[in-house]
Amino acid sequence: MTNQLSKQQILDSSIVEEDELLSAGESSLTPILSSVNISSITSATKTIIGVSSDFLYNRFQSGDIIKILSGPAIGSYTIQDVIDDETIVVNEAILDSGTTTSDLYFKAGALIVGFDPARLGPTIFTKKTLQEALEELGYLTTTYASPGFTWGRSGAIPAGTWLQNDTVPSNITGRHVFLTSAKIKKIFIANENINTFNLEIYEHDGTTYTLLTTVTVTSLRKVSFALDVSVTFNKEIAIKVSSGSCKNIVCGLIITGII
Repeated sequence: MTNQLSKQQILDSSIVEEDELLSAGESSLTPILSSVNISSITSATKTIIGVSSDFLYNRFQSGDIIKILSGPAIGSYTIQDVIDDETIVVNEAILDSGTTTSDLYFKAGALIVGFDPARLGPTIFTKKTLQEALEELGYLTTTYASPGFTWGRSGAIPAGTWLQNDTVPSNITGRHVFLTSAKIKKIFIANENINTFNLEIYEHDGTTYTLLTTVTVTSLRKVSFALDVSVTFNKEIAIKVSSGSCKNIVCGLIITGII
């Protein structure tokens, strides 16, 4: 029959089976292969030699996991290549070892399932597999806790004036940064007129004031700047017009961190 496929045309990497899709990676309740005997591990080539291990027969491939259970190389490693039924090369550095045992797992099934971030419209997602997209979502939901950090001041504002949080000067009581690993990622500013001025951003505890960064607004009514400035946990942020002048200013910071 002319439409038949030969054995050589069928690749394991082209066929996804149920146990691969259902795999939870190393979090799976049981490994695909358990207590597989290993005769040697060579650090220079990152090569693991098994004993009657049937790596190919059991459909292991790049991205799957081998967990060394004892000896100098104990730990989990990602398979880079399966050379033959007895030989695996891993991605990570690995120590030389003699005889030991191992468990093997398929990679998480969600790493095989595609994900199209473009279908969400404008999005901050960048990953193209379901597993990676879920990890990205988990990161974003635990790290983005702003906007919500704002400052302002009404009237004509000369140099040396601290902006306020609500009606309180921010050098007296600033916005409390309750996030760990916090970073200022963006500042956005608007004022009534087309003005030129500098804003200084400080962190403080009511006693000690540390200048974090300075931004310059040049002949603009509104503007935003990308930043990458670390903020100490449990400090307060204050903002001051350090030079020039403005009128009826409002500004805010986008701050990321872990809640």
